Amino acid sequence: MTNYHKEQIEIIDKQLHQLKTKSNILFWGKILSFIGTLTMLYFCFTNTGTMMVIATILLAIAYCSAYVYDSKLQHRIEKLCTLHKLHVDEINALKGEFSAFPTGEEFVDKSHPYSFDLDIFGKGSLFNRVCRCTTDIGRRRLAEMMQTIQTDTKTIRKRMEAISELGRNEKHVGFIESVCTEEHTEGRITDIIPLLSENADKEKEGKFSSWQFHLLWTVPLCLFWSVVLMWALDIIPASIVTLFFMSNLAYMRIYRQTLKRMFKETSQLRKEFRGYAKLLRIIEKQTFTSSLLKDRFNTLFKDKGNATEALHRLNRTLTNVELRDNFVMYLICD
Repeated sequence: MTNYHKEQIEIIDKQLHQLKTKSNILFWGKILSFIGTLTMLYFCFTNTGTMMVIATILLAIAYCSAYVYDSKLQHRIEKLCTLHKLHVDEINALKGEFSAFPTGEEFVDKSHPYSFDLDIFGKGSLFNRVCRCTTDIGRRRLAEMMQTIQTDTKTIRKRMEAISELGRNEKHVGFIESVCTEEHTEGRITDIIPLLSENADKEKEGKFSSWQFHLLWTVPLCLFWSVVLMWALDIIPASIVTLFFMSNLAYMRIYRQTLKRMFKETSQLRKEFRGYAKLLRIIEKQTFTSSLLKDRFNTLFKDKGNATEALHRLNRTLTNVELRDNFVMYLICD
């Protein structure tokens, strides 16, 4: 295993060298094209000509192209650096050094029948040695499994088959490495989901009927813009528009802090779901043969719809909510 990790490190080092060389070339390309664009803009204002305009446009396109391509290169470099660290950490683990991995100290429970006495969690523990989870939910699930004695032989065999498949298949080794190099989630989802569920339950208790919803939201919105339209057509004086405008500002001021807290929570949640969406896209491309992995795969992508698509739809909704967190959108929509 040590030789495998060393070989991978050598391959990654070569790829990093190539990508960094390209990135350096693009860096100077961006500087030269940017300076060239500014220079041609100056000449366009002093001596307008078709060739000057065309040259300016081409240089601007060259700068934008170099910027976009370099951004993609930087993302690939970051992933390779993460993968490089992964192999270094695994080599250290083979030498008995596990400081780079989660210790699971948050799961230490002195009242548990065996996990505390057997040092299942903590520095140098079993959890510290085996945990390679990239999400907070994954770490919690692994801790739950370690705190529960499994006696069902069928379940134990299914887990052994799944572990064996992931370990012996070279394609799955690459898949696991890809998962580990993706953007890690920060665990905020485990704090936010219960809060959102609690708020959703409260909303169900006092759920608005259809006509109440339109009375509270649709009618004021239509009324405001109707007033603006009538003012534009000189049907009503500007003072009435000003009155509605000031009323909207007062309403925004009253609920501003509550809305800011909501937008902060949805922003954190969107970042979490974006991390999970990346992981799901990697998993979706895989093919599994063991019964346990096939069952998990079908649950995510076949039985009740596609989890990746569902997260994308949710991400779009949360993005739209975030877009409302600005002064202009408050004036237009509230």
